[in-house]
Amino acid sequence: MSTAPADLDLIERLARLYTAVVGDILDRRGHTNQVMHPRIKALWPEAKLAGRCLPVACKQVFEPPTGSPYTGLLESVEAIAPGDIYVATVPDGLIGAAWGELLSTAARGSGGRGAVIDGSARDCSQTRSMGFPLFAANRCPADSRGRITVDRFNIPIECGGVIVNPGDYILGDWDGLVVLPPELAESVVSEAEEKAAGETDVRAMLLAGESVSEVFRKTGIL
Repeated sequence: MSTAPADLDLIERLARLYTAVVGDILDRRGHTNQVMHPRIKALWPEAKLAGRCLPVACKQVFEPPTGSPYTGLLESVEAIAPGDIYVATVPDGLIGAAWGELLSTAARGSGGRGAVIDGSARDCSQTRSMGFPLFAANRCPADSRGRITVDRFNIPIECGGVIVNPGDYILGDWDGLVVLPPELAESVVSEAEEKAAGETDVRAMLLAGESVSEVFRKTGIL
C-alpha cells in the first residue's frame, strides 16, 4: 500500500475528526451504507483509530493443518504497512480469537494504526495497556489454531455490513466505525472539518440559550 506523505497527512486529518461528523457527510453525498454494524465496538472508550484498510477474510477450520497453523495469519500481518488498519471478517458464531496481543505488537512495529475484527479478539487487557486501538465484535480466550484461519487478504470483503476494499480509509471511535472510499476521502474530510468547526459555533449558541430550532434554522447543523 502507498505510504506517501500526502496519504499519511490525510490519515492524520481524519484522526482529528469523529465518526458522527464523517458519517453525516457521507450521508449527504448519498453513501448511506458506510457505517459498520454496532456489534463491532471499541473495546475501551479511548480506543480511536484512523488509517488505510488492509482487508482480511477468515474462514473456519476444524483441525490444525499439517505444518504451521498460522501461515495465512502471519502473511496477512506481515503485509501491514505504515498507516494501515487490519480489518478482518470472521464467519459468525465461531469460538476462537482472530487477534491478540502479539499481533497488536507486530502491527504496531510495522506502523499499523489499529485492528478491526468482525469476530473475537483476546488479550484485550494487554492490548489496551499498550495503547493499540482494537475494535471487535466479541472477546474470547480460545486460540485460532484449529478453529480459524486467514483465507485471503488485501481483497474486497464485507465487514460489519460494509464492503471494504483495499486502500479504503476507516475511522473508529467510541461511537463506532465508518469507511471512506479513497476517491471521496479528501473531499469528505475537508467537508467534515468544516462541519466540525460549525458545530463548535452551534454549541456556543445553544449554551447561550438560543432554541435548538432557531439554531438549526440559522445553521442547518444539528
